[in-house]
Amino acid sequence: MKEIPEGIATEWLGILFLLIIAALTWVRFNYSKRFQQLFSAAINQRLMRQLMRQELVFSHRASIVLTIVFLFSLSAFLYVADTMFQWNILASSGFILWAKYLLLLFLIYFVKLLAIEWVKLMSDGDFSLGEYEYDIFLINKASGLLILPFAMLGAYLFKSQAEVIIIIGLVLLVSLFFYRWIRGLGNAIRLHVPVFYIILYFCTLEILPLAILQRVLTLG
Repeated sequence: MKEIPEGIATEWLGILFLLIIAALTWVRFNYSKRFQQLFSAAINQRLMRQLMRQELVFSHRASIVLTIVFLFSLSAFLYVADTMFQWNILASSGFILWAKYLLLLFLIYFVKLLAIEWVKLMSDGDFSLGEYEYDIFLINKASGLLILPFAMLGAYLFKSQAEVIIIIGLVLLVSLFFYRWIRGLGNAIRLHVPVFYIILYFCTLEILPLAILQRVLTLG
């Protein structure tokens, strides 16, 4: 592995972290109650359904800002991890590498939303996809908040310490990913969704975005 300088933070990355923190502070100050509700709903399905009825997940300003925070935080973490371990999977560096990760994440979740609407149309019903859709973005918001400290510590700590932090962050991301899968499956079973549709959802909503990711990385 090629050696990199101790501490990989740059001026633009520091500004990015400040913007993310400012956005979180704005939400926390102006929408304190709803800020707490959104993250509590990531582990409380009853509260999640209440938020669905109140349409706070997609239409509320706090929700939109937290979704942007998720995209910025996760792309920053992936940039730091890529730079730390010299993955070189997107054949870029610096700000361009971060921007590519940001665009890639946006593409994955845009395709996921389109796939959800396609499945609804093809199956001529919701079949709990509304809750699944809310779950995705609720857990994403929590993920954005949780992964931010790992991105910042990975950028500013010495290399030997930062590597451990980044590995822990990667384990956290994988755990959250499987948590969402398990929660979605449990919800589908609870609502007696037919096995055929569960398999269809899994292939279309989970495998398809990952296949796009693999294709983009291969082209990169």
